[in-house]
Amino acid sequence: MSSSGHDNERRRLAVEELGRAAAIRALADDEISLDQAAARGVDVSEGSDDQRSASFERSLRASVGRAMSESAAPAALAGRISAAIAAERAREDELVGEALDERADETRRPAFWQRHSRAIGALAAVMVLGFVGVFLSTVPFGHETELEYRNRLTSFVANEHSRVSRSEAAIERKFSLKTAEAAHDDLLGVFGKNVAIPDCVNNGLTFVGCGDCHVPGTRNSAHMQFVVQRAGEGADAASGARYSLFVGDDEGALRLDPTTVYQIDTASCGVPEARVYVWTADQLMYCLVTKDASGAAAGSSIGATASTENVVGDATCQRLLTLLDAPGRMRPF
Repeated sequence: MSSSGHDNERRRLAVEELGRAAAIRALADDEISLDQAAARGVDVSEGSDDQRSASFERSLRASVGRAMSESAAPAALAGRISAAIAAERAREDELVGEALDERADETRRPAFWQRHSRAIGALAAVMVLGFVGVFLSTVPFGHETELEYRNRLTSFVANEHSRVSRSEAAIERKFSLKTAEAAHDDLLGVFGKNVAIPDCVNNGLTFVGCGDCHVPGTRNSAHMQFVVQRAGEGADAASGARYSLFVGDDEGALRLDPTTVYQIDTASCGVPEARVYVWTADQLMYCLVTKDASGAAAGSSIGATASTENVVGDATCQRLLTLLDAPGRMRPF
């Protein structure tokens, strides 16, 4: 007997083993014919209780399918929730880092590890769970729309920029690469291609550092930070305006046009204090993140200038985008 003959025989035997209730469900799923259902004791006459049960099963499945394929919350609300979660996680990481820094001298002594061996085992288990959580946060959610992913991405990069900017300890922990040259060489190995990094020395920029990141929806990603010096001031990182550049594999979730820089409507993403630009080049996605000059949403008019201390305005952002060889066309998103 051929393989198709064996398959047909197995299907026939499976149908013959169906009870009446299972046969009604199979009929609702179009897995068996009316004749096969009738042979298993189902009343297939029009208007019968069994036919109404099958119709109910079909409508129930259709309703569940529609509910599962639609967003359960408005995009703006989803963005605010994502921002709140990201901010809370960032604060927890910062508190843990500060506590470790405070006890650095103590943890170098062997007696510390001997006294806390049981706690260390528990901590290892927590670290494994944390790694799994970080991994899950980098992959797209099921049925996530383009707008929902935009909100999640924007919330993450805005909050990560803010978290790192306000803490020297966070900067030291995250940015293991301290020069633009080291970052270039490292990222070439990670992505297999050159990553756009501005010429800091000749353009009044201070390179703060670069390190691994977990940008949502990317396999590999990195975060680097620069300081833009204001006119008449030296190269002191503390005196200038900070901005972050996130780069990761472009998985196509936003369907970015490679000829365009997208200025994100950050207010609808729950982070109106941020200014975020996104573009794609050479199959890499770039996110330039700054603090908004006016405190308004990033949708403010192009060409505004910074009037607040330690803030990068639109004119400066335009210059940075040029230094990064970003596309010349811009549109809101």
